[in-house]
Amino acid sequence: ASADAGSTGSALSDLPTQANNVNLKPEKSRNLELGTKWNLFDDQAIVSAAIFRTKKTNVRTRNLNNEPFTLDGEQRIDGFELNMSGNITEQWSVYAGYSYLDSKFTQSASSLDQGEVLPLVAKNSGNVCTTYVLPFGVTIGAVLGAMLPHTRREDELLGEASEQARSRAMAAGSEQYEKARDKT
Repeated sequence: ASADAGSTGSALSDLPTQANNVNLKPEKSRNLELGTKWNLFDDQAIVSAAIFRTKKTNVRTRNLNNEPFTLDGEQRIDGFELNMSGNITEQWSVYAGYSYLDSKFTQSASSLDQGEVLPLVAKNSGNVCTTYVLPFGVTIGAVLGAMLPHTRREDELLGEASEQARSRAMAAGSEQYEKARDKT
């Protein structure tokens, strides 16, 4: 049985071979994190760092594509992140971040998954964003981000799409006008 309120179909299924099966209980996760934050240069910059472990239990898993999903999988991600934001000058601000994720299937019904990295989880990712307020009130900015590398296992799972997503980089620019406040 399913319910549908739109024209694109239900997002849930009652078929045991579908990962979105409504008859499966929710997956569970636990996150442990230790972090620190520092204000530097007379509060002109903030630096933060954290290490963490996320463990997901009750994960949907199956041995073959035509078998029903069961909830006996486990996944783990160990990682750390570093972030910095601040003002280089009164007009120029910068934000930068980096994260490292070591992911793994720790338990799975599929021997192909056991011990493998989780698909679509980038081991390394980072970004830099900067904005500058021009003298006449226009703010310009730029963003650069990257996620590296993906794995050979993802190539097998995703096929051609993996070639395009192997190492993703993103760049963007922006501008905005900030109306000067009436100082009367």
